[in-house]
Parts: sequence; C-alpha cells; structure tokens
Amino acid sequence: AAIRVEFWGVHHLRKLFKACFETLRDVRAASDQLLHTLFPNGNAPGDWTGDRLLKHVHAQKPLITLVKHLGLTHPARPFAVSSNVVLLDCPQDVEVVLGKMREQGHNLEADCHFANLPFT
Repeated sequence: AAIRVEFWGVHHLRKLFKACFETLRDVRAASDQLLHTLFPNGNAPGDWTGDRLLKHVHAQKPLITLVKHLGLTHPARPFAVSSNVVLLDCPQDVEVVLGKMREQGHNLEADCHFANLPFT
C-alpha cells in the first residue's frame, strides 16, 4: 500500500481553473470542475464546494491531498484506491508536509507535484 501525496500550488490551481473556464465559460461550473479534479470520486468534504475552492485559490493558499492506494495488498481488488481523500488546506499543515517530503527527497513544489510513499 502507498499514500499518494499531491501538492496543489496556487499557480497550478489557477492554470487548471483557467483551462476549465475556457472550456465551460462559466465561473461556477469551472470551479465545480476544478473541485472534481481534486476529488475525482466526488467525495469532497461536505464543507468544500467549488466556490470555497475558488476563494481559497484567490487567497493564494496551496492545498495538499492525500489518497491511500491499496496496491497489491488488497486480496480482491489489487489496484484499488481509497475513495477517502484527505485535504490539507491550512498553510502551516501544507508547509509541514512539504518539509517532510523534502526530507524524503521529494520536492513537490519544484518537481512533479506528487509522490507515492510506502504505507505499511
């Protein structure tokens, strides 16, 4: 099993929102589509809406999502991914995770924005 740690920097979120907006031409629909990008299974925390995400981006606050990949440890579904996504939106929490990831050799801000860490 592994944990996928994904860093959603402000620049990256704005770029994704812009692409959604250019396609949909509607702010609400674009922000909802961006939320669906972060939570592909539709399992966003109850208090997270497209509007809240857009306000968060405008406030220039990055996000981190954590998802458990069950991998080959799951007997019936070897490539299963947890439907529960943990969202870290507090700047201090994001900074702690980024620091810990750097200690593990992953610079999520400069590299590919995600890493998979073994979880046992």
